[in-house]
Amino acid sequence: MVTKDSVAPPAPTATPGPGVLLNAQSVSLADADPTARIHVTTDGSPVVGSSRRHEGLFHAFGFCGHGFQLGPAAGAALVDLAVDGRCETDISGLGIGRFLGGAN
Repeated sequence: MVTKDSVAPPAPTATPGPGVLLNAQSVSLADADPTARIHVTTDGSPVVGSSRRHEGLFHAFGFCGHGFQLGPAAGAALVDLAVDGRCETDISGLGIGRFLGGAN
């Protein structure tokens, strides 16, 4: 049985290699289960859109618990991108490029 006292938090890792999203952070819930993490981007907005490196790959992460609320809209945007190559809704501010430098 896993208990709060039997699970150690993960050890710090070495500096990530090139291409790793450095601006994302995990916020520990100190008063809750020590293994619980909330994945959130530094600006608090999710990343939704096409990959800059791999054609046909689409991102939808960093919802910080708001995925149930935002999931249907993000899913519709990704369907538009995958099927039509464009999205009727302006999601330009949600692209991965805002963390990697350069255009989304």
